[in-house]
Amino acid sequence: MAKKTRWGRIAKLTELSAKVSSSYLGQRVAGVFQKDEEREESLKSTHLKNAERIVDTMGILKGAAMKVGQSLAVMADSMDMPDDVRRVLSKLNDQAVPVAFEDIERVLQQELGDLDAIFAHIDPEPLGTASLAQAHAARLLDGTPVVIKVLHDGVEHSVDTDLKALKSILFAGRVLKRSKEEVDLIFDEIHARLKEELDYEHERKNLERFSAFFADIPGIRAPKPMIELCTTRIIVMERLVGMRLEDFVRQASPQAKQRAGDLLTTAFHEMAYVFRGLHADPHGGNFLFALDGSLALIDFGCVKYFEDQFLIDYGLMGNHIIDGKREDSIAMAQKLEILQDDRKEVLDDF
Repeated sequence: MAKKTRWGRIAKLTELSAKVSSSYLGQRVAGVFQKDEEREESLKSTHLKNAERIVDTMGILKGAAMKVGQSLAVMADSMDMPDDVRRVLSKLNDQAVPVAFEDIERVLQQELGDLDAIFAHIDPEPLGTASLAQAHAARLLDGTPVVIKVLHDGVEHSVDTDLKALKSILFAGRVLKRSKEEVDLIFDEIHARLKEELDYEHERKNLERFSAFFADIPGIRAPKPMIELCTTRIIVMERLVGMRLEDFVRQASPQAKQRAGDLLTTAFHEMAYVFRGLHADPHGGNFLFALDGSLALIDFGCVKYFEDQFLIDYGLMGNHIIDGKREDSIAMAQKLEILQDDRKEVLDDF
């Protein structure tokens, strides 16, 4: 079954690649006979249609392909990605097609055994279906509300193929306005983080560390894992209740929004400079908000830990930027490998 599924993924990605490549080829041929303004609008339209194609396919496939799309949406500004493409890719935060509960239940039984001996109830409707996993609300026998996170079947086998295919598709349309070397580095980092997210032992440890760390910071929480119920394919954690970002922005008072912004700033500053580890998947779906502005961070599969020297150099670069020391800022950015390209036009934009 897994092998059949892998071939199905490859077929869908191949079909997507063919459609995207042929659309850009057609646009370039037509562009020869178009005026500059018309050609620009035609390319913009082609970008948008292909972004929709990519989102539709990723939402079905889930896995690494969808995760890359989410990551690129978060990094869109720094990648000079067209606004329309960024907006379409941002739909991937909650676009994945749910997995049938029968399949989820089968995995739970394989991993945990008799579910009636552990859970009083498991909601068959998912709380959410993400690129790599699906989450369900449940209640333990003692009444404790929890969330069960289940890794998608076979997702660990699709990472390399998905990344290679998606990078080729994005290069075909020249959507990523960066050099091949810089894009390769970005995809290498995404690959490394994906491998970490598929390691549920690693995520369980992250949850233990971050939930303990945030326990001392008022207004910020992270869920505690139920260690005895976690396996290599399942994480059971306490359930933290809150609103998604879009609902919070629509319903919260100005004071609550200000508090949430302050707490987000505090969270990321404390994670980076005190904890030395950063929640590295900050799309809107990974935050829960209360109407008073307090918040919770969820999904700690993707975490970046820092060496002290990196943080020292990063802080120095920030100070140079604030002080207007352009040459020192560029030198430090190059040392940190934030700035990879030494072409004049790139340095002028820094």
